Amino acid sequence: MTAEKWAVESLELLSFSIDDLAIEIPVFIIKTRFKKNNTHKELFNLRKEDKNFLGLVSEREDLNKKIAKNDIFNLGKDYILEYESILNNFLKRISMSS
Repeated sequence: MTAEKWAVESLELLSFSIDDLAIEIPVFIIKTRFKKNNTHKELFNLRKEDKNFLGLVSEREDLNKKIAKNDIFNLGKDYILEYESILNNFLKRISMSS
């Protein structure tokens, strides 16, 4: 919970600092390494309705192993499709704001 709590608290601090500096930039949210446990579900439920929430990427052990080994990724895996969905959401939001 410590890392997750730190991330949520840091998001609030970042938002406060941006407001304090009167900078008008969006902060987009991506939930990575999502686990289907109560802590992660609660944090997800807190942020999923946020207008700048782009999506989540589920935790997968084979992804961790591929990253550690600097191995080739299978582009058909579900977590790759989750990243693709996040990228598409981000690109849509950028094109809507231009």
